[in-house]
Order: sequence, then C-alpha cells, then structure tokens
Amino acid sequence: MSALPDGTPGSKTIDPEYAAENNFPRMMAINGTFHVLAVILVGMRMYVRIFIVKAFGADDAMMIAALLFLFGGGMVPQIYAGINGALGRHYDVVSKEEMIVFGMMRFVQGVLMTVTSICLLKFSIGLSLLRLNSNKWYRIALWCLIIFVACYMIESWVSLLAFCDPVKAHWDRDAMKTAKCYPRELANTFAAMNTAFNIFTDVAFATIPIPMLWALHTKRRVRIYLIAIFNLGYITVGIGIVKLVYQQTTRGDPDISFNNWIQFYGLLQQNVGIVVACAPILKPLLAKALKLQTSNATAPSTQAGQYGIKSRTNPNAMGYARDMDDGEFEMSRYRGDYIHPKDERDLSTVVKGGSGSDEGSEINILPSYPHDKVLKQTEISVV
Repeated sequence: MSALPDGTPGSKTIDPEYAAENNFPRMMAINGTFHVLAVILVGMRMYVRIFIVKAFGADDAMMIAALLFLFGGGMVPQIYAGINGALGRHYDVVSKEEMIVFGMMRFVQGVLMTVTSICLLKFSIGLSLLRLNSNKWYRIALWCLIIFVACYMIESWVSLLAFCDPVKAHWDRDAMKTAKCYPRELANTFAAMNTAFNIFTDVAFATIPIPMLWALHTKRRVRIYLIAIFNLGYITVGIGIVKLVYQQTTRGDPDISFNNWIQFYGLLQQNVGIVVACAPILKPLLAKALKLQTSNATAPSTQAGQYGIKSRTNPNAMGYARDMDDGEFEMSRYRGDYIHPKDERDLSTVVKGGSGSDEGSEINILPSYPHDKVLKQTEISVV
C-alpha cells in the first residue's frame, strides 16, 4: 500500500520503478565522504595543537563541540531517516509513519546542526583569528562578529522552538491540526535570513585576516599559502548561496523527501566548513612537503634566555612566532608571551655582538650543556 500526498494511506497505483527510486545512497555518499574528511582533519588539528604546538585553546574546544553536534544532530538523524523514514524516497510512496520520522529528522537537524553546530564552528573560527594579531580594530571587528553570531544563534533557537505549540507539530500532521503555529511564510523568512547571516559571517571571517596576512614580514610563499588557505572559506559561501537559492525555490515542493535539497546542502556546508576551518592549523604537518619550513623559534622577547639575552622572535598568544629578521612565520611552542618549560630543551638562545643594533655577529647556542656548541654563526662587518 502506498501513501497519498497528504501522508494518509491510499490505494493509488504507483510505477514500481518510480517507487523504488531512492536518493538516500547519493546523499550519504557525498556527505558521508566529507564528514569522514572533517573527522580526520579535526583529529589532525588536535594532534598539532596538543603535541606539536602545545597551544590547545577555546577555539579547539569549540571545534570539537561543533563536530560532535554535526555528527549527533546532522549525520545520525539523516542515517536514521534514510533507513527508517522517508528520506530519499518519493513523498507519494511512503507511509505516514515514515513521514513523521522524516519530519523529526528535519527538526533535529535544524536545532542541533543548522543552528548549534554551525554557530559553534563560527565561534571557533573567530577565536582562532583572534590569536593572529593584537591590533585593536582587528580584534574589535572579530568580537563584533562573534557577538553577532551569538545573537542570531539565540534568535534561531527561539524561532524554531517557538514556531509551534506543541513542538511535535513540526513533524506530526495530526498535532498540527490543533497546534498554535506562526504563519509558515514567517518561518521561511527566518530560515532564509539565518542562511543569509551565515553567508555574511563566512565572507567576513574569510576576508578580515587577508590584509593582515599580506602585510606580514614573511616569505612570499608563506603569505600566499596562508591567504589561499583562509580563502577556502569562500567555498562554504558558495554552498550557502546554493542552499539559499533552494530555500527560495523549493519551498512547498510536494516531493520534498526525495531530494531534500535544503538539508542536504546545509549538511554539506557544515562538513566542508569544518574541513576548511582546520586547514590553516595544519601548517606544521605540511610545511616540509610544501616547502614552507621556517627556522626554529627562539626565546620570546619578554622572556630572557639562559644567558639573559633577548631574542628577535616575537610570538603572540596563539603560538605563532614572527621572526623579524629573516621574515619567517611559524607556529611555535608558546603559552602567551612565555616559553613553555617543556620546550626549553628544543630552543636556541641568540647571542648578539655589536653595540645594540642589528649590525654585528650572532651565534645560536643550544641551551643545554655543553654551552659552547654552535648551531649557526653569522658575521657582519661593523664600521
């Protein structure tokens, strides 16, 4: 027995080939692949931050939370609805119970994935970008974006949870008959507005760091690499625009369960977003292969070395170090402005000759005994 378009059982004759069509395998093949990639890159990011850079922070915790909400609130409901519900199948060949499961999937994805996971990802990106620079206006712009994301996250939760009373009317047509709900057009407007907000913040987070990255005193190859990696954020912008187009053109589609384009692109956008957000953190793993390897960091300027000599490398709070002389840019092992005790054995101390200027000679000496082992010596004539 098949179901009529209103979700009630009927005896409508259906072509067997039409009834057997199923888009669920295609949806899972695409989003499943990107989700596995997202999990791998988050794992690599955690390895870099915990074991290489030793600078695990709130942005990394937010990324883990975003991935968990994506898995639990996005992938699991989709798999369940594809196996036990109407997802991927034509609307007029599924049962009422299967449509209820499909409706529940859409609601859970809306709250946990489309709102919560995406906003946690943006918090992670914003906090990561805050580590790059201490410029006042740069930080103000980022904090304004983070607060903006928090505001529309709350607005999205409220608009979803308060749309119908009782909430089960989101997925149960019988409950919908007696429920008190806002007009469907209003809900659609809020959904499109939230997608537009996501696109705007994606563009902002991808664009804001570019001038700062280009102005770094680094090798051109490193600058191009960093800008290219941050510009990957525009991929999620493109996916968001496609999703917005479907939101405006497929609302009211009588065969919504077959393609489920809006949720499909929403899930894809979040999986790709996590992959893109983790890519800049992987430089220590990829530097050698991409010929981006830079020199070992030395003790920061605010902390005297073993010989009481200040270095020329200035790290910031995220563990990035900028070498002001050779123009290199590297992720190093720092906590704020101070060298971490565990890493002293790996660092060199700069000993400078001359009269306080950059002219003179310098020797990098291992801080561990014996103290007279020379790693590199540069001699410059002093007039």
